[in-house]
Formats: sequence, structure tokens, C-alpha cells
Amino acid sequence: CHCLPVHRADPGHFWGFVYFRQIKDATLKRGYFQKSLVLLSRLPFVNLFYEICALIAPSFFASGEPTLEAVCDNICHWPSLMAGENLSLHLLGSIYEISIQKQNYKSLAAAEKVNREFATPPGSQTQIIASIHEIDIFKSLQFFLPHIHLLWELVLTGEPIV
Repeated sequence: CHCLPVHRADPGHFWGFVYFRQIKDATLKRGYFQKSLVLLSRLPFVNLFYEICALIAPSFFASGEPTLEAVCDNICHWPSLMAGENLSLHLLGSIYEISIQKQNYKSLAAAEKVNREFATPPGSQTQIIASIHEIDIFKSLQFFLPHIHLLWELVLTGEPIV
């Protein structure tokens, strides 16, 4: 493989990506209805697969197995991954535009320029993922920002967060 080591699949390792949903339900013993969607891959494309989970899960929770069948059908039509090439991945009416960097890749600006060159079919929602393997920690913690003072108080006083 001519891609960066961080992009290579590891045959002895799976990456797991989870979308978790919890809904209050007083009729249940625990008080909540919980459901998850788990996506497994040998590829370490963290940003891409978290975005895909966020797209698939709500549709799966609403429609069930037909969503998974449509997702599998879409993924079967994806092109083979090639380092240095631009890929357009269609999934449930959305398009994910990615570029897997070659080992001798020099500039992110070139990747951004290449991403603008993709043709988008009408009615499709296009997601450009600047880096397919890095975690956007700020986006992950965005939900907690309104509660940051309360969290800090709980940490200082040694109280449980849950």
C-alpha cells in the first residue's frame, strides 16, 4: 500500500464506531429505552465512519432492516480505495468526498482543491471530510459546552457526573 501508515488496514484489528440512542420510558425497569448501531471496519477512518454512523443510525432506528439493506447495497457499489485518488462515496442520498493521502503527500491545500473538483448530482447532500482518520474532539464535546460549569463543579467537589 502506498498510503500513509495511519491509513492502512490492520488485518488483526477492527475499529468500532457506535451511535447510541437513549429515550426516557417510565414503563421500563431502567426508565430508558436504549438502542445502538455499531459499525465495524478494518480501516482506521475515524471521521468518515463517525459521520456515516450519524447518517445511518437515525434512519435505521426509524425504518429497521431495510435501511441496513440499502446501506449494504450502497457500500457494495463504492469504488476500491486507492491512495492519492479522490473518491465519491454515495450513501443513503448523501455523498462523502474523500481523498486518501499517499505516503509522499505534501499539502492539505491540494486535498481541499481536489475536493472542490467533485461533481455533485442534484438533490444529493455532499459531505467533504477534510481528514478521514482524525477525531474532531471539539465537535465530540460540543454537546457538553452548555453544562461545562456544572461539570467543573462536580469535578471539584468529587461528586459523580452521572
